[in-house]
Amino acid sequence: MRITVFTPTYNRAHIIEKLYRSLQAQTFHDFEWLVIDDGSSDHTDQLFLKWMKEDNPFKIRYVYAENKGKMKELNYAMDLAVGELFFTVDSDDALTSDALEKIDIWERTIPQDGGFCGLAGSMGYNSVELSNPRLPGEYYDASLFQRYQDNGKEYIGADRAWVFYTNVYRTYKFPEFEGEKFIAEAVVWNRMAHDGLKIRCFNDVIYVFEHQEGGLTDVMSQTLIRSPRGYGLWQAEMMRFMNYSLKRRLKQYYIFYCDLMEKHSTREIASYIQCPICVMMALETVYRLKHRRRI
Repeated sequence: MRITVFTPTYNRAHIIEKLYRSLQAQTFHDFEWLVIDDGSSDHTDQLFLKWMKEDNPFKIRYVYAENKGKMKELNYAMDLAVGELFFTVDSDDALTSDALEKIDIWERTIPQDGGFCGLAGSMGYNSVELSNPRLPGEYYDASLFQRYQDNGKEYIGADRAWVFYTNVYRTYKFPEFEGEKFIAEAVVWNRMAHDGLKIRCFNDVIYVFEHQEGGLTDVMSQTLIRSPRGYGLWQAEMMRFMNYSLKRRLKQYYIFYCDLMEKHSTREIASYIQCPICVMMALETVYRLKHRRRI
């Protein structure tokens, strides 16, 4: 099978039909729709029981799982996927009718030398209006570090329609921490970039998104704080891979301390972000002196 379209979902019965209809409208049919339901209680399962009986030109695989969080579900999905390409599409978004056809066409232009982790189309507010930067040329081969504006090279945008080779993605599974449900996808993407893998980007809009209140973006700050080990690992590796200056590292350590200080000890905070305890204790002192002056 060519493509696995993966959708993690949780209590999205009221909105996921839009994505389903966009998959029915695809001009390319060599794909499966793999859905992992992260413990929904809104009868999402009943929707899928109905849809799996419909005459679709693609296979639907619906898996109900206990509430583990998106990244653990991604790891699970990588094991279940049978497509050569792995494309994550959120339950509140939709694809253009030719999205999967364009993915198939563009992937065939990529050199098969093992130097690529995948490809990325554009996301848009609609089928023509890009939400990420328009890149020069017909296509652009980039590092995933170019998701960051200060990387010194062409900025490709932080959010695109990322499609990865399934066999590559499986070798970069998300770290899992007991009691934590979230880790930034950037942890894996930064590791791919650090290992020298490239991604082929093209300007065609294939993914149309709609911001939903209460989605992951809305609650990102609190989500990170509730998963301190994953949050800290992301920050520690990014600082190392991107060669942060001492000044910038200290600023990041300080932000991290402020985020976690109410629920974690200074020693725990230092260990999460791989910061020397003496440095974190000094930043704790700076925080206390700074806030004492405000009283």
